[in-house]
Amino acid sequence: MNILEELKFYCETQNPVGALMLSGEWGCGKTYLIEKTLPEDIVDTCIVLRVSLFGLGTVNEIQAEVKKKWFAALSEEKGISEDTTPKIKKVIETSKGILGTIKAFLPDDWQNIDRGLASLIDLVPLQNTIGDKKVILVFDDLERSSISTAELLGSINEYCENQCFNIIIVANEDKILKTVHDKEQFSYKEIKEKVVQRVIHFTPDYDSVVKNIIKELSPRNDKYKLFLENNQSILTAILAGEIDDELIIESFKNDNRRLKQDELKKETERLRNLLEQRPHNIRSLKCAIQDFERIYTILVELQFENCEIWLSSFVAYMMVSKAGLIIESQRYNNLFSKLNVEKLYPGFFETSCMVSGIEDWVCCGDWDENRIRFELSAELNRSKAKLPIEIVKSYLLPEVDDSVIKDGYPELLRQVYNGDLTLDEYVLFIENSYYARKYKVALGTIEWSQVQNGIRLQMKRLIADKREIGYSYRMISEKNKELFTDEEWESYCLIQKFRDNDVQIYENNQRIYIELLQTNINKAYQELGNKRYNALTQEMVDVSFEIFKNSGNANKNSFSMWFEGMWHRYKDMQDINIEITEKSLMDFKEKLSRLCDDYKKNDCPIALMHTIKFIEIIKEILLGNATEE
Repeated sequence: MNILEELKFYCETQNPVGALMLSGEWGCGKTYLIEKTLPEDIVDTCIVLRVSLFGLGTVNEIQAEVKKKWFAALSEEKGISEDTTPKIKKVIETSKGILGTIKAFLPDDWQNIDRGLASLIDLVPLQNTIGDKKVILVFDDLERSSISTAELLGSINEYCENQCFNIIIVANEDKILKTVHDKEQFSYKEIKEKVVQRVIHFTPDYDSVVKNIIKELSPRNDKYKLFLENNQSILTAILAGEIDDELIIESFKNDNRRLKQDELKKETERLRNLLEQRPHNIRSLKCAIQDFERIYTILVELQFENCEIWLSSFVAYMMVSKAGLIIESQRYNNLFSKLNVEKLYPGFFETSCMVSGIEDWVCCGDWDENRIRFELSAELNRSKAKLPIEIVKSYLLPEVDDSVIKDGYPELLRQVYNGDLTLDEYVLFIENSYYARKYKVALGTIEWSQVQNGIRLQMKRLIADKREIGYSYRMISEKNKELFTDEEWESYCLIQKFRDNDVQIYENNQRIYIELLQTNINKAYQELGNKRYNALTQEMVDVSFEIFKNSGNANKNSFSMWFEGMWHRYKDMQDINIEITEKSLMDFKEKLSRLCDDYKKNDCPIALMHTIKFIEIIKEILLGNATEE
């Protein structure tokens, strides 16, 4: 059935017996069809007036809204606007003494017409035609009005039965039937039978919908649109829900055949109910497609090869999230939050393609690019794990096959005791100790004193290697402390205490500051401003001075401006040692003053000018009121 043709046929029908109801899920494109597609198709013969019932609380409000829409259409059709109001004013000039006030339904285009005109409008009855065009009244969002559905239908019937309007009612009838009580449901069905002559169930052309969404997209990344076009069939399948639900149910029954009959029946019914709620919301798909561009850009930068499975997983997760079907469990750190997505979109959703940083962004709006990059990098490394030891070091225990656990854990324990794991891998090992206990997986006896010795060995190597400590790393939430034994939690705290040791971070960042200035000045400009410092040390000043001194005139100015940006708010830095920093700045100023003397002796006026400017910048920094132009 061509729904547009059905709507056009109804609109062209003279004196219809009743209203036509267009029913469909929220966000499936009903309003777009009514507001855009249908009016454009019948523009020569009909005028479509859409009235949203959302938020309207009385029948009077509905009538006022209908009148406002009708007169707005009349003004447009007859060319009445602000330009024509002087002529209209002359017509009603003699009636000013007896005319009333403007009514609430007065359209915007008429607001500047003399107040007396409102009473004339009030006397004009609504007609089902404007000029030679039929007026089609569309009442949208039936289920979202605070008026009872039965009363609404009665009010709408007045326009259809007594004023002979062609009426289209747009609704989500499933929502109506689920929210009204049995007695009210009978009343609704009874009145609906009198008012509505036919119900059309709206199912959009999903392929065309997806194609248009991609076509209208204006991405920042030039390659993203082509990527979407190449994966259009995946997006269409997710939106349409092209999934064999009976196969899902049979597979579920087979996997859970050991359950008692009553329990299996109950769980099967629960699954069936979930599958019936699979969303087809076009707005949710649009949001997902638009938002995924940020993830896609990072995936490409990290050189992921299977971006399409990340796309389908992200879209599926967002569709389920916006439908309110995500399982939340703070107790288990949202470990099971993806279960419903897996059930609703098998073959499209991969648990490993929904890292926690992306989850938090979708569900809470918390975009943390550093965290997401870190987690995606970790996932990329996990995907390369092939041997049992590599897998058990990289995955949560519930994600690993039993045979792999048996083969990989003995070697894992050896590496744990020897300090051969990264700190993130140690945290994962602690988490998996909990899961082993929860799922009764026999891992053998774990000597936690040896585990802690291994952690300390790894810490010593980190310090000796002078590796940079990042902002993002694997953590266990404090609220999940009760899930772990005292020894497990003590081991985790050992790691966290080391990571919270800001002195180590500051020392590393000071070292990086010096090394980058000496080896890659452009990278230094880009990265050093994002790091934390507790002091500007003498060594940092010495290197900065040498860089400035040895730079050509073209680069002296850019270096001094960069230095100002780095240090002009040093007093606001957390943990900053003001005494050391100010002593270093004073020394820097003295070095530059001596450099000025050299430039004067050697007749280098341009270099001298840049150096004097740098001295003034340092003076401003010390005063604490550096300019921010």
